[in-house]
Amino acid sequence: MSKKILVVEDEAIIGLDIATRLERSGYTVIGLAVDDEEVHSILARDTPDLILMDISLKSSVDGIELVSELHRTRKYPVVYITSYSDSATISRSMTTSPYGYIIKPFTSQSLLATVSLSFTRIELEKSAFEKTELIANVLENTSDGIAVVDKDYNITMVNRTFCTITGMKECAAGVNIRDVLGGYDHSMGASVICLDNGTDRKTAVMGVSRFMEGSIATLTDITQTEIFRNELYIAEEKFASVFRKKFIPAVITSRNSLMIKDCNEALQKLYGMAAQAEGLPLSFLTGQEVMDRLTELSAEHSYFELSRVTQVSRAGREFIADFRGNIISEGENAFILLDIEDVSEKVRLENIEKELKIRMIQTNKMAALGTLVSGVAHELNNPNNFIMFNTSIIRDYLNDMISLLDSFSEPGRELMVGNTPYEEAKCDIVQLLEGVHKGSERIRDIVHDLKSFVRQETSAAHKQLSIAEPLKSAIHILTHKINKTTDHFSVEIAEELPAVNGNGQKLEQVFMNIIMNALEATVGRHLPVSVRCFTQEGFVVTEIADSGVGIREEDIQRITEPFFTTKQAEGGTGLGLAIVYSIVQDHKGRLEVTSERNAGTTVRILVPAGDA
Repeated sequence: MSKKILVVEDEAIIGLDIATRLERSGYTVIGLAVDDEEVHSILARDTPDLILMDISLKSSVDGIELVSELHRTRKYPVVYITSYSDSATISRSMTTSPYGYIIKPFTSQSLLATVSLSFTRIELEKSAFEKTELIANVLENTSDGIAVVDKDYNITMVNRTFCTITGMKECAAGVNIRDVLGGYDHSMGASVICLDNGTDRKTAVMGVSRFMEGSIATLTDITQTEIFRNELYIAEEKFASVFRKKFIPAVITSRNSLMIKDCNEALQKLYGMAAQAEGLPLSFLTGQEVMDRLTELSAEHSYFELSRVTQVSRAGREFIADFRGNIISEGENAFILLDIEDVSEKVRLENIEKELKIRMIQTNKMAALGTLVSGVAHELNNPNNFIMFNTSIIRDYLNDMISLLDSFSEPGRELMVGNTPYEEAKCDIVQLLEGVHKGSERIRDIVHDLKSFVRQETSAAHKQLSIAEPLKSAIHILTHKINKTTDHFSVEIAEELPAVNGNGQKLEQVFMNIIMNALEATVGRHLPVSVRCFTQEGFVVTEIADSGVGIREEDIQRITEPFFTTKQAEGGTGLGLAIVYSIVQDHKGRLEVTSERNAGTTVRILVPAGDA
């Protein structure tokens, strides 16, 4: 039956690694615990043959205090897992009579050898060293130095590792251990000692376990561990210095759990953190949704990016961030180095650039279209004038002809015109002629609008004026339409508006067109239409808002295009807003439209104040 082991380790990943190595070697791990509560819970269900206890725990007591507490009810065999090698800690741990120490970082060989040795020592205590051959075999296959000492401090058994560490000759049984180590005592516990074995200096952790006839001395060579620890400390200091002074905000997390290991000063400033967030999940900074997305990306790629993510600092400031992650492997552990860059200003500039491109395209389109329309309007106007003139003459002729034909019409005698009875033909001719005349008038109106669209005002047509004058004039002209459409029409014009350089008649045309559109979109007398005029950042702004049907999002970008209309069924030509846009452009202004379906539309006409 395999031995049962309880692993108590405050770092869950390391604990899982230890458990995996033990189970591969045939041991049964009855549980993994990170604090005292989990230890008590596991012990309530099962009894281990050995406890691997980390001295540093995530609880109110450390591993030594927890073992002392457990020993009040039952003496559990314990091996300490620790990165501490100071005499004070090790001496304090000896009060609990541990069966060994596993010094971090450790190898599978040292881990399994220590566990194996612990179980052997347990069996040795039970059988009073009756299986000497087995003990010797274990001693020779462990990485720790071991010496069995009698009550007079003479060495009765020693392994090769002990001789290597101390510089003793092999199988030097009978040598007094005090001559080898100095200051040795059966009850001295544990300590860190330095040895000169004749070829080099060694640093080791010495543990003393007392039994009835003497004691067992164990030496764990930590020379390389100390060297590695010093080198690691220097490397960590260098890394920390570079990492924390890195200009781009950055954070290091574990790959699997995305728990924060470290973050630099730039990241603390970006998120408005007063202190480090070490030990917290990444969601503490990014939010759960972003953390879930980063978890997916890091599971699939060694390098990944997540762009244009909205983030919120501790102070509530919203910003847009780009994430770039790199997987860093360190032995069997993996981490993520995550750069988080604030790109709010970059996004703002990109949006401005996009808007300027749209305006440039629109301006070029209008210029090209104006040249084309100017020629087409002229060519249409001449033949249309001919049609309108001739239809008027034909109408006069037709009236005389109808009177003449009516005189020839007799009851019972049916006149035929083009194989059609006279009375029916007379109605058809009148209607057809009327249709031709109305169509000609329609062509005339469209040509007039086209000419208005392409006509460019000269600077001589502009003068200094108050924009309130053409605005009030437009409202006055539309009074009847306003009263007929809504009971809630409001006008708010700021006092002492600065003058603008413009054409009053053209501005009046702009305001009439926009207000008329607002009224036509209002489908109930209870719905309000408002007009406001005020100054803002060097512009005189006229804002006309309704609560009507609104404009579809896909149509907003096209409403100033010539011939684009949403009122085709009502006879709209699609030139109204195109003309408005052209006039506003001629005044070096801007036209801004925002709308929401079934919630209304707001149009803002911005004209530069003064001589701008």
